[in-house]
Amino acid sequence: MRPSSIVPATSTSTILALGLALGLAFGLSGCFDDPVPMSSTSVSETGDGDGDPSGDGDGDLSGDGDPATGDGDGDLSGDGDGDATTTEGGACELSCIPDPGPAWVGPIAVGEDSCADPYPEQVESLFADIDPGQPSCECACGDPQVTCSTNMSVIGYAANNCADGQGANNINPNQCYNTFSASHGLSLASPNASCGAGVVDENIPEPTFAVSRLGCGPGEFVEGSCEPGALCAPDPDGFDGGVCFWSEGDVGCPAGYPNKSLYVTGFDDTRACDESCSCSASGAQCRVSVTGFANDNCISAQGAIPVNSGEEECVAVSQVVQSIRPGSVNVIDEGTCSPGNVGTSGEVSETGQLTVCCSG
Repeated sequence: MRPSSIVPATSTSTILALGLALGLAFGLSGCFDDPVPMSSTSVSETGDGDGDPSGDGDGDLSGDGDPATGDGDGDLSGDGDGDATTTEGGACELSCIPDPGPAWVGPIAVGEDSCADPYPEQVESLFADIDPGQPSCECACGDPQVTCSTNMSVIGYAANNCADGQGANNINPNQCYNTFSASHGLSLASPNASCGAGVVDENIPEPTFAVSRLGCGPGEFVEGSCEPGALCAPDPDGFDGGVCFWSEGDVGCPAGYPNKSLYVTGFDDTRACDESCSCSASGAQCRVSVTGFANDNCISAQGAIPVNSGEEECVAVSQVVQSIRPGSVNVIDEGTCSPGNVGTSGEVSETGQLTVCCSG
């Protein structure tokens, strides 16, 4: 009811001025309205006084709207909203879930392909079971480079068909050599062979994960309070696993969230191939053609016999050949270049390990 005012006797003008001032003050504060009789059938009988059965009690001058409970909402919670599951700060119109404690982040729902209501926002990417893939480091060799040797020797034999060797003498290409033994052989040294610089062909695959999930958040802050030790959160309809929380590292799950999964958020790949590689040459071969003559000083050619590098051929089987002359040495086979092994370094390591604990 409106409080009464006792005004001491004074002049009429003073009373009018004081009344005007009080009237302005009450009008600005909005705290004083015309009372509604308690016996009337007004909205005050509903416990809220505003024509809305929400139970806020804001139209009752006593401040509660219900003499029995003192809250004006028809329940015993004392919050004025008609919901007995909450304590203060407004109703939790969703679900009250166990509070896992300050070390846990959430709530989230774990999705496979996308996030959707009531957890529409992707807050984290979750991965497990990494497959780094096998790196390939190969050496691409340059072309063979062959230089023939001109180092040749004439070997004299006491018997025909190059039997019973007697000694050797050096001979140069296109040099005439008079034979004095029963038969002669000729040997040609192996060529010098090398390979062009090798180039490393690096192929390091991108690691993949067998398990890929999305951590989905509710987006906006969920208003409403629950009993101590509980949080207000939306039900994760359409998501497997229920409501989840996550914490860094490999840790045990809190009460109310028994289902544990370990995830990582990415990887660090430091693998690399060696920058250079070596190649080895093989199979290169040169040849010289040795002509035999019936007379000394390389007169009256009788035919030619080829001699390959690294080999010895009997070029004068008897005294019928009195002199020989090797020609120029030429490459007949460049051979091949074989790559050596290319070393690798580095490794793939997972990063951002998270423990995700879910209720269902």
